[in-house]
Amino acid sequence: MAIQSVVVVGLISLCGTIAVGMTRHGVLGRWGWLAANAVVVFGGLLALALALDWAGWLTGALFALLVVAPLALFDRARRAAQRGQWKKAARLHEWAVLLHPSAWARLGLGLRRARSVDGPAGYVAALMRIEATGSDKQKASARLMLAHERRDWDGLLELARAQDVDFSEAKPREIRALGELSRLDEMVRTYQDAEKWLLAPSRQECRLFVFAFTGRTEAVQQALGGGLSAMDDEAKAYWGAVAACAQIAMTRLGARC
Repeated sequence: MAIQSVVVVGLISLCGTIAVGMTRHGVLGRWGWLAANAVVVFGGLLALALALDWAGWLTGALFALLVVAPLALFDRARRAAQRGQWKKAARLHEWAVLLHPSAWARLGLGLRRARSVDGPAGYVAALMRIEATGSDKQKASARLMLAHERRDWDGLLELARAQDVDFSEAKPREIRALGELSRLDEMVRTYQDAEKWLLAPSRQECRLFVFAFTGRTEAVQQALGGGLSAMDDEAKAYWGAVAACAQIAMTRLGARC
C-alpha cells in the first residue's frame, strides 16, 4: 500500500510540474492541458481515499490516457507534418483529439485535414475561415499563420509582437521574420532573450533560423542531422541554401570592409 501512495504522490507532482511548465512556456491551448492534469490529480486523490491498494495503478492509467498518450500523438503528428506526410499527420492528430478534445486540438485537426486533402490552398482557405468566424484568440492565431504562409515578413513581425498570440506560437515566427528581413543583430538578441522560455522543438527551430541567416552552414547541417532530422528533404535543402547564401554575403561584406 505504501508504494501505491508513493506512485500517486509522484504522479501528482509530475502533473504539477507539467502544468507549471506549460504555463511558463505559453503553450498554445494550455488550459486544456491544465484541465487534463487537474483530472489526473483529482483522480489520484480519489483513488487514495477509495481504492488504496490500486491507487497507483489507477492514477498511472489515468495519467497515461489523458496526458502521455495525447502528447505523444501530437508530437508524432508534428514530426509527420515536418516530413510532408500530411495524411499521416492528420490521422495521428485525429487519434490525439479523441483523448484530448480541447477546442485548440480540434481546430488544429481541421487545419491538418485541410492540408492533407487540398494541400496549401486548402490550408489557407481553412485559416481564412477561422479568421472570419473564430474567437478573438483563434482569429489572432489565424492572422499570424496566414502572414507566415504569404511570406509577409513585415506583417508577421508586427503580429508576432502584438501579444495577441501565445508565446510558443509567436516567438519562433518573430525570430524567423527578423531573419528574413535581414535584421540579424535584432534576431540574435531576440533569440537569446527567449531561449530559456522556448519549448525544446521551438528552441531547435529557432536555432536553425539563427544559424541559417547568419551563414553558419556547418551548424545548420548539424541541426538538420540532429533534432530536426524529421524535416523533409525540400526544407533541409532550403535552409542549407539560405545558410550558404548568407555565408557568401557575409564573406563579400567582410572583403569590402
